[in-house]
Formats: sequence, C-alpha cells, structure tokens
Amino acid sequence: MIKKLQGDVDMFKSYKSVMSAIFAVVLSVMGLSGVATVDTETTKGAEKLDYVAHFDMSVQDEEAPVIEMKKGNFEVEYEEDFEITDHIELSDNLSSETVLWDNLTVTEYQTDKLGETIIELYTKDAAGNGALEKVVLEVVDTTAPKINVEEEVTTLTEGDDVDIMAGVTAEDNVDGDLTDDIEVDIDVDADTPGEYTVTYTAVDSSNNKAEATKKFVVEAKPEPVVEQNTESTEASSGSQSSSSTNKSNAPKEEKTEAQESSYDPMTINFNGKSVPLKNGGVANGQAIIDSGPYASTWGGAETFSGTDGLNTHIIGHNPGPFAGIWTANEIVVVDEKGTPFTYQVTDRFKLRDGKVQMGTDKTEGWEGVVNPNRGEMISVQTCVTGSDTMNWIIEAHIVN
Repeated sequence: MIKKLQGDVDMFKSYKSVMSAIFAVVLSVMGLSGVATVDTETTKGAEKLDYVAHFDMSVQDEEAPVIEMKKGNFEVEYEEDFEITDHIELSDNLSSETVLWDNLTVTEYQTDKLGETIIELYTKDAAGNGALEKVVLEVVDTTAPKINVEEEVTTLTEGDDVDIMAGVTAEDNVDGDLTDDIEVDIDVDADTPGEYTVTYTAVDSSNNKAEATKKFVVEAKPEPVVEQNTESTEASSGSQSSSSTNKSNAPKEEKTEAQESSYDPMTINFNGKSVPLKNGGVANGQAIIDSGPYASTWGGAETFSGTDGLNTHIIGHNPGPFAGIWTANEIVVVDEKGTPFTYQVTDRFKLRDGKVQMGTDKTEGWEGVVNPNRGEMISVQTCVTGSDTMNWIIEAHIVN
C-alpha cells in the first residue's frame, strides 16, 4: 500500500504509528497476526518535500482447525459396519473443508476384535496448524449363539438306542462351533415309554445364552409278530396248495350269514376298538378322516372287498381312532354286508413322507405300500405319535 503525504517529518511519524496500530487491531479481529513496517523516502519539490511511505504487512494464521465429534465414545457390535468419519465434522477459520478432509489421518481400528480401541484423528489447515482428537471405540458381542435342531420330535420304540445329541449343533458369531459345549437338562430313558422334552443350552464367551428344545417320544414295544401258515390243505382232495395264503391274488369266497360275527358293517377292528370305515379313496380319504373319528380307504383298492385279491390301503389319525394300531397283531375288517375278514399282521415299520424306502432293508417305498396288486391284504397308515411327517405302516394278510 502506498500513501503520499505532505508535511513535516513529525506528521509522518505520527501517521506511521497510527497505521501500525490499525493493522494490529484488524489482524487481531481477523484472528491473524502480522507485522506492518514503514519505510520513507524524500523527493525534492519546488518549495516542499514530498514523503512516500511504504507499508509491508506480513499476515500469519495461528488458529487451529476444529474436529467436532457428533457424539462421545462409540459402542458397536462385533463385525458391525462402522466408519468413524461418518461421525465427525471439520471446520477452520480460513481453510476449506476440502483442505481439512484431504489432510485428515485416522489411526487403525477394527470391529472384528472385542474390546476397546483409542482412535486418533488428526488434520491441519493450509497454514499448517494442526488439530488432534481422540475417541474410544468399544466392540461388544450381545448376539446369542444359535442352536440348530434337525428334528423337533424323535420317536423311538422301547429299548432302542438313543443319542440325544444327534442332529444338534451350535454356532456363535464370535466363538464359532460350540456344539461340544452344549449342555442338556435331562437324559432320555429309552427303556421307559413316555414323552421326554430335552432342553439344550449354549453360552458364548460374552455370556450370551441360547436355548432350544426337542421332544423324544418312546413308544411301547409292539408284541412280536405271529408268523402265519403259508400253506393250505384242500379238504376235498387231500392235496396241498403250493401258493401262499397271505399273498395270493386269488379272490376269497364271501362269508355266509352263519359265519358272520357281531362286528358292525364297514368297520375296522383291533385291540378291542371298532372304527367306522368309509370308502373314500385318494380323492376323499383325507377329508373323511379329518371330519371325524373315521378310517378311510386311500390307495390300493379304493373300495374294500375282502374277496378281490387286492391290497386295500387304509388311513386313520393318531392321536385319534388309530392310536395304538401299531401294537395290534390281528385286524378285522368288516365289509358293507357285515362279513368280517381277519388279517394277521406280518410287518410293521415307519416311513417318512416323501421317502423312497420304507425303512431298514425295505425297498418298495410308498409305491409299494399303496400298490393294489399284492394279494388279499391291507396296509394301514397312521402318524407316529408327535410327528406330522413320520408314519406307521402296518401290513396284514388275510387268514380266513
């Protein structure tokens, strides 16, 4: 800045002093610091001297930037996505935010390690003034382990081997596999029929606890199956038939009225129980047993005859009218005319919905169970106690 002055030297000196003071005040208000120096020189005029003052002003920025935290210390979950820069604001009296963000440095931190970490944030403005802030990041684990139970209900037969840990696992987001650390509240006595509810508990290193339950149903052991005679003798000729009576496709003669018993027509009878039977077939069988305490034909021969030489597949509910049918050794089915037909149980096993095999060493699958061309017999189906997907299959062949 150049200013021409006229007057004596004392006037100039006074001006110089005033200007220096003004600069100091202005710089202070602006938050700056600096020095104003005045140089003088003289020139000759006709009658007076002209004085020229040169003012050189040096300005300095000594105010640091500001790192403002939007909140205090931080607590985050294990492996949670977290960026400390999302939680700060930068400002300065002169430098732009762009300069401050470009100069920002942050010490390393991670969220996949439990505990506290001190994060240091540093930035500086264009004048080199620096600002440092420290914040505590605490990584915690409040997520409980997950216990996986493959089946909610397992049904056993009295005397079976039982492994209550079969199909049960536990995983934790921090500790990993906790299967070996699972604890149970009770054991299952497979030699005593009844229902057992086992509670599984898993606790991780942060003391987060998870629980899951599973029901075990131990059913009474069925009575041994009585093998039936596979040969029959023709009284009129004295000759033996080589065909098996339990799987013959030959139709049986209908009973005479004298041979009829006191059973009600269209019933299936076992263990002293008598259940009404309807010929519902595949189309209506399920609806029939859902409507009341009935049994119904389903697959195989959809209309029960007792003399057609076919397999009739009969269904019923458990719990319900078919409860305990898997313990029967003999089943009597009565046709519409009141003629009873006695069937000897020859096999019983469990078969899961959608499975190809009937069970151990069985290969027929569901197609075999409902196949009508298996001789004069019945195949009875009902749910295993406590399961919607496991079924009892009881096969019985004609004996009279």
